[in-house]
Amino acid sequence: MEKNTLRIFIDIIVVISILSLIFNYSYWKITQFERSFMDKSKGFFPMGNSGKYMSNYIIWPGPNFLLCSDVPNTSNFFDLIFRNGINVTHDDIFSNSKYFNLKNALKNDVNSSEWTLILFTQNPLLRFLNNFIEYCGIYSKYSTESSSFCFLCHGDLSCFVTKLFDYLKDQNLVKDYYQPSLRDKLFVPQFWKCNLKIDNPNYSMIQTDNKSEFYTKLSEILTNVSLSFKRESQLYRRAQKIAIDQQKKINDSTWNFYEDLLTNNEYILTKFITMYFYDYYILSYQIPYF
Repeated sequence: MEKNTLRIFIDIIVVISILSLIFNYSYWKITQFERSFMDKSKGFFPMGNSGKYMSNYIIWPGPNFLLCSDVPNTSNFFDLIFRNGINVTHDDIFSNSKYFNLKNALKNDVNSSEWTLILFTQNPLLRFLNNFIEYCGIYSKYSTESSSFCFLCHGDLSCFVTKLFDYLKDQNLVKDYYQPSLRDKLFVPQFWKCNLKIDNPNYSMIQTDNKSEFYTKLSEILTNVSLSFKRESQLYRRAQKIAIDQQKKINDSTWNFYEDLLTNNEYILTKFITMYFYDYYILSYQIPYF
């Protein structure tokens, strides 16, 4: 009887010891996870989408088309079709309007017909790296990598992304619409431009770096526009050239070097995705994986 009691007591001690070890290990793992989470860069949540960037537009009042684009070689794209586009500013459209969205402001102020809003977009990673390498990377085209324009980062990507993050965070808090600087044009999220926060549902968006879809989407938008065969051929060739140009990388070896730094460093990539989350989400681009 005493032996059985002793055996039961020993078994209980063993079970308690095992449970204690499991608990202590689990607690340690949870603590490690929490510490790891707390140590991650501040930026897991999308940066605000309230940047008051004053965009410029081109309008064609006859066919009622508006184009918003900072993509190179696209500003005069529709002049191939409509001719004589008119450059207008944010203030030109909204200063005397009671509306806050482009479609109603144009309908009310220019004429009473419906408008087609067109937006050319770029892959956020391709756009960022090309602009960074050209202006702020090592041996940049304009030798500006060590200037205040590039936050005195001397080509250091981690330094630049960190300081750009802080800069954009401050810009997002600006209450009034502001005239963009060159830095803004190159690096602010595309979602801050073109009145997208309000007009996002009203735009026909075209990914300029998607060669297979670029002309197809253009054709869908221009369904009701009568084009001669010659004009249509010109439009197609121009669309193909823009798409090919957008896929080009400035200096492949340098581009690959910085791409590896960005996509393989969780700290940098987290901040990058935080800054450009709405570009990926709203403009339908695939977010890079950690």
